[in-house]
Amino acid sequence: MKASASKKPGTANGGNSKQGNNARAQKVKAIGGESTGNPAEAKKLFNDGKKYFMGKGNVQQNLETAFQYMAAAYHWRGRCYQGMGDFQRALYDFTLAIKLDNQQQAKPQDQAEHYNFAGQCHQELGQLDEALKHYEIAVKRDPTNGNYYYNRALVKAKLEKLEEAIDDYNRAIENLSDQNYIYQARFNKGICLRRLGKLEQSIDDLKKAVEMRNDKASAHNNLGLSYFEKEDFEEALNEFSKAISIEPHSFHYNNRGLAFYHIGKLEEAKKDYDDAIQRNPDDPFFYFNRGNVFLNQGDYDNAHHDYDIAIKNASNNPKFWHSKGLAFEGKSQEEIKKNGNSDHVLFLQEKSIEMYKSALALSENFISSRFHLGLMYHRTNQFHKSLKCFSNVLQKLPEDKTVYIARGLVYQDMGNHQFAVNDFNQAIKLDNNFSEAYYRRGVSKLKSRRFHEAIEDFKTSLELDTNQENPGVYDGQGCCYHALKDYDQAISFFNIAIEKDPSNISFLMNRAQCYYDLNMFTESINDLNMALKVNENDPQVLYKLGLSYYAFNKYKKCIKTLKKALINKPFLTYEADIYYHIGLAYCNLEKFEKSIYPYSRCIEMIPSDIRYIHERAKAYQMIEDHEKAVEDFSMVIKKNPKNAHAHFRRAFSFKALKKYSEAADDFEKAKELDPLNPKMVVNYKKLKGITCIVLCKPGEEKIFN
Repeated sequence: MKASASKKPGTANGGNSKQGNNARAQKVKAIGGESTGNPAEAKKLFNDGKKYFMGKGNVQQNLETAFQYMAAAYHWRGRCYQGMGDFQRALYDFTLAIKLDNQQQAKPQDQAEHYNFAGQCHQELGQLDEALKHYEIAVKRDPTNGNYYYNRALVKAKLEKLEEAIDDYNRAIENLSDQNYIYQARFNKGICLRRLGKLEQSIDDLKKAVEMRNDKASAHNNLGLSYFEKEDFEEALNEFSKAISIEPHSFHYNNRGLAFYHIGKLEEAKKDYDDAIQRNPDDPFFYFNRGNVFLNQGDYDNAHHDYDIAIKNASNNPKFWHSKGLAFEGKSQEEIKKNGNSDHVLFLQEKSIEMYKSALALSENFISSRFHLGLMYHRTNQFHKSLKCFSNVLQKLPEDKTVYIARGLVYQDMGNHQFAVNDFNQAIKLDNNFSEAYYRRGVSKLKSRRFHEAIEDFKTSLELDTNQENPGVYDGQGCCYHALKDYDQAISFFNIAIEKDPSNISFLMNRAQCYYDLNMFTESINDLNMALKVNENDPQVLYKLGLSYYAFNKYKKCIKTLKKALINKPFLTYEADIYYHIGLAYCNLEKFEKSIYPYSRCIEMIPSDIRYIHERAKAYQMIEDHEKAVEDFSMVIKKNPKNAHAHFRRAFSFKALKKYSEAADDFEKAKELDPLNPKMVVNYKKLKGITCIVLCKPGEEKIFN
C-alpha cells in the first residue's frame, strides 16, 4: 500500500494484507540564496574584473581586485545556469569561483556560499557524497549559517544517516531566521524521526510544523502518516481529511483510505480509493489497496480485477502476486465451506500456489508468501513440500509460535504425532499462555491414545481461552471420554461444542459416532442429517450416514447414501469400506448379483483383506456361480486354514459341482475346526435340494485364529 507509514508487519500464519505504503513524495530543495542569478550583475562584475585584470598600476592589487570580481561573476553566472536547470555548467562556474576565492583568500563566508551552491548542484546531479563534502566545508567556513545545516541534513537523510540529519535540522532551526525555512526544517525532521520509528517525537515536530503553516496539505498528510504508523488511526483520519480539504490530491485520498481500512470502515476506504483512482488512474498501489478492501469483504472477483490492473502496471511487485494468492486461497476456503472439496476447489488451490510462487520468484525472502505456500501445500496434501516451507520460515522467524503450530498440524495430519507434539511444545515454550497450542497438543495426544493427558491439555486451553472462542476444546474432551467409554460425559461435552457452533460438521459427526456406538441409530442419523444441511455433499458425512442406515437395517437408504458419498470423492481410506457396505446391503436385500461389483472393488483396493473375498464367495454361491465361489472360498482358506465357515460353505459349492468327495472333506473339516457349533453337524442324506446353510448375516463372519 502506498504510504511511508505501514501497519507493523504481521506474523507468518497470516501474511497480513493490511499494510501501509509510501506517502506522497514531496520535492525538497536546498536553500540558501535565490535559485536564479542576476544576469546583468554577472556581466557587469565580469567586465569589471577584466578591466582590473588588464589595468595599469599596482599589479598585485589589480589581480586581487580582478579575482574578486571574477569569482563573483562566476558565482552569479552559476546561479543563472542553476536557475535554468543546467546544473553541470553551474557546477563548473561555482568550482571556478571556489578556486579564484581560494587564491585570494577571500572571506570565509564568501567561500562558504560557493561551496553551498556547488553542493546543491552535486545534489541535483545525484552526486550525494560530493554534495555532502561541499556542505561540510560550507558549514566549516560559516558555522552560523542555518541554510548550510539544512542542506547537509537533506543529503544525510538521503544517505540514510538519519540521526545525523536530525542533528543538522536542529542546528538549522537554531540558526535560521526565515520562518518558512524553519517550518521546512521541522517538517523534514519529523519525517526523519518517523523513519527511525521515533513516532512521538515525529508527531511533536510535525505538530509544530502544522502550527507554523496550517495551510500546508503536506504537513497535515505527514502528521497523519506518523499517527498512522503509531496505529492512532482516528487522529490519522483527522489529519488526512485536513490535507484533502486543502489539496484534494490522489495520495491524500489513498492515505485516508488506508486509515479507514485499518479501523474496519471498508466502504469508506473503498470510496477514498475510488477518488484516488479517479484522480490518478495509473497508480498501481491505489488498485492494490482497493483490491485489499474487496479481499476483506470476500468479493474475490473484484479483488482479482484490481490486483490484475496493479500487476499490469507494476508486475515486479511481489505483494501484488501475493494478494492474488490470498484471493484464490480465500475463494477456495469459501467453496469448501459451501460445497466441500471438488475439482474447482483444487483448481483454486493450485492457482493460489502459482501466485505465491510468482511472488517468491520476485523476492525469495517474502516470508508471508512462503508461509501461505506452506498452508496451501498442506491443504492439497503435499505434506513434505509444506514442511519444507514452514521450516524455511522458522529459520528466519525462529520465535514465531504460529509457524510452529502450522508445521505441527502438518505432522498431525501425517500421523506423526510425536513430531507434532514437539512443535506444539515449542509454541508453548514461546508463549506459556497460548491457548491454541495446548488445544492442538491435546488433539495429537488424543490421536496417540493418551486420553488423560489430552483431557488435561484441553482443560488448560479452556482456562486460557477467557472468551471461550474455541468450541473445539469441548469436542476434544468429548472424543477423549468417548474413547474411554464414558458415553454420558462424552455426549455432555459434544452438546456444549455443538451449542457453541451448531454448524460444525466435525462436532456433529463425533456426537453421531457416539450415538452409533450406543446403538442409538435414530439420534446418530439425526446428527448426520443436520451436518448435511451445512454441506449436502460432504462425502465423509455421507459415509457415516450410510453406515448408520446400515446398522438401522435401512439398506436401500444405505446404498443410496453410500453411492452419493463415492460420487463426492471421500477419503481414500474410506472407499473400500464404502464398497463393502454397499455389497453387504445388497446381500441383506437378497440382491446378491448386485453385490459382486462392490465386493470386487474392495478386493482391488485391499487384496489382503479376506473379509471381502469371503463375502464375494458367498454371493457367488447364492447366484449359483459355484466355480467362482469355490475359487474365492479356497483363497480365504489359503489365507486362513482354520476358517470353519469357509470350509462349510465351500462344501455346498463342491456338492453343486458334483464333487462329492471334496464336499464331504470340507464338511468334516468344518466340524473339526468348530466342534461346538451344532450347525456344522450335517446329515448327508438330508442335504439333497439344499443349496447352502447360512451361518450368519452378511458381514458378521466369525474370526478364526
